[in-house]
Amino acid sequence: MDDSDSGSDSGSGSGSDYSSARDESSFEHVEFVYDSEDKEITEEIKRTMTKLIVRGPNVKTIKEGVFKECAKLKEIDFTEATALETIGDEAFRKCPSLLAFKCPSNVKTIGKDAFYECAKLKEIDFTEATALETIGGWAFFYCSSLLAFKCPSNVKTIKEQAFLRCKKLKEFDFTKATALETIEEWAFSDCPSLENVYFAPNVTVVGKSILKDCPKLQSLKIPSGNPAIHIRLYTSLNEDQKHLITLNDIVNVYACNPIKNSELLENSGEEKSILHQVREKYIGSIVDGTRRLLSIPERNGWLQFLANNMGDGTDDPDMSKLLDYLETVDIERVRQLAETKDQSERTAKSVASKHIQEVFEDRLFFLGRYDIARGPPIHQSATCVVVKATDAKMREYFEAEYKPYEGREVDEELFQEILGKLKLIPHDKENIKGLFQRADVDRTKKISKEEFVDFCLAEIGGNVVLKLMQNKDQFCREVERREQNKLDSKYVVGSIGKHDLVHSSGKDTANQTFREKVGVSAENYSNVLVMPYGDRNLDTIFRSERPTPITVRNLMKQVGEALQHLHKMKIIHGDIKMLNVVRITHLLELIDLDASTKNGDSAGSKFSSGVLPPEMTYKLNTREELEMYERYVQNGTASDDEKQKRKVLVTTGQDKQYFVVRSFWEEEQEVELWDDFNKVYKIKKKLMPMNMNGLPYGLVKADASLDVWSFGVLLFELVTKEPLFKVNNENDITDGDVMRQLHNWTDEDMKIILNRKVTDKYAREVLQHMLCREPTDRWTMEKLLELDYFKPEQVQAANELMKRIETTTARTETTVARTETIAARTETIALENREIIKTNFDQIHKALKSVLSHQKVANS
Repeated sequence: MDDSDSGSDSGSGSGSDYSSARDESSFEHVEFVYDSEDKEITEEIKRTMTKLIVRGPNVKTIKEGVFKECAKLKEIDFTEATALETIGDEAFRKCPSLLAFKCPSNVKTIGKDAFYECAKLKEIDFTEATALETIGGWAFFYCSSLLAFKCPSNVKTIKEQAFLRCKKLKEFDFTKATALETIEEWAFSDCPSLENVYFAPNVTVVGKSILKDCPKLQSLKIPSGNPAIHIRLYTSLNEDQKHLITLNDIVNVYACNPIKNSELLENSGEEKSILHQVREKYIGSIVDGTRRLLSIPERNGWLQFLANNMGDGTDDPDMSKLLDYLETVDIERVRQLAETKDQSERTAKSVASKHIQEVFEDRLFFLGRYDIARGPPIHQSATCVVVKATDAKMREYFEAEYKPYEGREVDEELFQEILGKLKLIPHDKENIKGLFQRADVDRTKKISKEEFVDFCLAEIGGNVVLKLMQNKDQFCREVERREQNKLDSKYVVGSIGKHDLVHSSGKDTANQTFREKVGVSAENYSNVLVMPYGDRNLDTIFRSERPTPITVRNLMKQVGEALQHLHKMKIIHGDIKMLNVVRITHLLELIDLDASTKNGDSAGSKFSSGVLPPEMTYKLNTREELEMYERYVQNGTASDDEKQKRKVLVTTGQDKQYFVVRSFWEEEQEVELWDDFNKVYKIKKKLMPMNMNGLPYGLVKADASLDVWSFGVLLFELVTKEPLFKVNNENDITDGDVMRQLHNWTDEDMKIILNRKVTDKYAREVLQHMLCREPTDRWTMEKLLELDYFKPEQVQAANELMKRIETTTARTETTVARTETIAARTETIALENREIIKTNFDQIHKALKSVLSHQKVANS
């Protein structure tokens, strides 16, 4: 008989389990049931078996070498191995096709070489192995596909070289192995992919070189306990890996490697004293500059040290030494220490303790809290510079806003009240429900402080705008208008902070930081106003988004409503232009109140001449007036840039004319003002025009008509895609001929330009009531907003018209395409017909010739 017959006979009684499962044609899937320890395992079974099923009460041990070198064995099923306690030595040695092993719950021992060189073994599952106590030597030696190992809770011993040369193994996790006491020598050595090892709390014996030659090791966390274990681990690592050890989530400062191994061993009797010594020496190496953090191991060590080893107690002498160093060392060293990253791309600043973070922020951030975006300013003019920044303390700001409501149930109504007071988010009634639902993460219909702060950070973020201002008077005006008049943040961007640069203790550092990030000095600026960050101003929207006529209507209605709000508060903005309109959470709002005035006060202390009405210009008629004006401008205390804005503009041609803006300088004066509360007159300081007698013209009293004109100039440009007057980048007229055109403006000029340039009859109608020569002829914002151009139904009608136009255009294009197709088909048919006609003609011609030929024959 051949081998197959003998193999079948030898299976007596159980051979049917083998043969019934085999694929007779190909042996691709062959199962074998192992239900008795005495069962004979033939060479054929070893050669062909792909799946092993261990079952029944009679199998307590898989004997030594019983399934050794089963070439095709891929799967072992232990689900019914209820009595199995031991997997013997070499039980599955060199089974090169085995993919996974799930240890049964009753197994206590995995023997020596049990899975030796199972090269494809990718997964070992010990989740149910609650009885396992011993993993034998070389048990998983050279299992080169194994990815991870989580040690079960009751394992006491891992024998020598148990996981040696597991080439793809990345992680050992012993955190739940509370019974583990002994790890023998070389247990995890030569695992070139190993990155993380987490040790159990009760390990007392560690063999030598257990982690030798694991070059990719990133972190090694071990429990506090017997210092000898720490030293054994320390000595088993390569020199460039010793920074990776973490002791009880407090950096094991052996990691920093500041002392020799011999010193460490000598001092191993008292763990705390060792930690203190090494910690102290490590900080010393940072402070004296010898540790430059140039290599990856050094960087990882520094972050591990900050993350786990520096508490918040400032009475700690080591910490005080480090803080003192960070507060005084040069800024570049601070930047290196703060911005160094570990292998996970975490920065040192992000993991440091609170006190160290604060020092980093004080040294590296503008005014100790603002991380300014690197690059040119968002805007820069003669008197201010505007930059984008991230506020490192925005969370604290939102927490402070919520504090008055702590202890109360913040429902939807109260949530709306907080948002209203916050003056950062639009609090329209139609939007509040959606905002509330987004904030109510736990669906309790109540908003906690954490939910509120997280919501604000998500909706608004930490991004802010910093407006640095030279002129303190203009800064005070910005602040006063917002705070005293309680302006609605739906219409005017609210301020969320202000700073005095002149008296700031960190002014020099702030200036250095500002110059480095923006390329502009902050020395000439006295104050900083902090506002929410708008994603775009109207100028950028106009140039980049190219709004449709319908969108322009919607945008201009928002600006008009914002102006109406200001005018109701008796405030004249004074500088309406694209740069002073920004988008905050989908709504346009006004910014830059530094040119604003109260209704009836003098206008012209700050301006953009390109948006001023004709009455704000003046023609200098004599040499005396010219000299008088120039003398007044030069006597002002403002910057050269501000004086340049006030220069005299001269027309071209022989008949020179000289034009200026009716501007003035401001100064603080003591005036007698009525005190409503005490019913008496009091002497108070107030900003007043400087030396009125030194001007050749009278000043213009500010009223709403000034803003209405500017609004008209803005609308004209959005509608026509060109400015009403030629201006520079700051919306100033710099040409004398253009200034003369503005000065001599008439209603007839307006009609001619509007009829020629503005095709939308509704836009033309509203502009005719804005760009009037006489201020009294200009309509109020309230009246203008009643015109058809701003009405929702007109906007809707225009939208529908646009849709109809688009539909008609699409239909026309379809018709044209069809016509072209028909024409092409007609031409094809014509060609075909031409061929048919020609063929028929030829046939007829031949037939006629034949008939004529026959007639000739007949006649002859």
